[in-house]
Amino acid sequence: IQSGSERVLRNMKRGHTINTTKDLVMRLKDKIPEITIATHIITGFPTETNEDFEQTVDLISFIDPDIVNSSKFSSRPGTAASKLKKVDEDIISERSERLHYLIKAIAKKRNSRWIDWEGEILINEIENGRLKGRNDFYKSIILDSGSDESFLKINVQKDYQSNMQQSSFYPSYKDQKAENKVIEASPYKNSRLYFGNPFLGKRIRVRVVDFSNHVLNAIPI
Repeated sequence: IQSGSERVLRNMKRGHTINTTKDLVMRLKDKIPEITIATHIITGFPTETNEDFEQTVDLISFIDPDIVNSSKFSSRPGTAASKLKKVDEDIISERSERLHYLIKAIAKKRNSRWIDWEGEILINEIENGRLKGRNDFYKSIILDSGSDESFLKINVQKDYQSNMQQSSFYPSYKDQKAENKVIEASPYKNSRLYFGNPFLGKRIRVRVVDFSNHVLNAIPI
């Protein structure tokens, strides 16, 4: 979306309008009420006035998105925007802070509606040793630390070695010292459970028991 102001959108050279955006979101929510809506907003684009910003706030309130990637404008040399009148940095910070407050409030409200939801999630990540996945509506769900501990208690060493023997990706790592280096260098370096975890890529039935503005917490059922 980037902005709720038609004038700013034209300065950005965006092809969409506010009305087409609203219409699209309304049609999506009508067809899939539980859909997760994510968007991007730029605060402080050159020439953005208070009225322009208020229109952005109104649009975000109307769309009620689950996720918003909000960023402050950063000028890039050679672009048309770099030649436009800049917005004062203090004003950008004030607008950004207000927008973040609204975004968090909406996200928390949206997530609160999922309490007691039961269904399947696809496990696609491990975060701080806890299984994490998404349901069919793209809601981010993490298994609560108080859930069935058997989901996290696996024979890491045995399963890891088995996976390494079957993998052609790390053919040269044979000894334990080298294996540890692979674990430490992996994207999941904070969790040795990544390698050999039998639940990654699997679907697990869960019930949502808690929430924040970022994620839903659930237990396996």
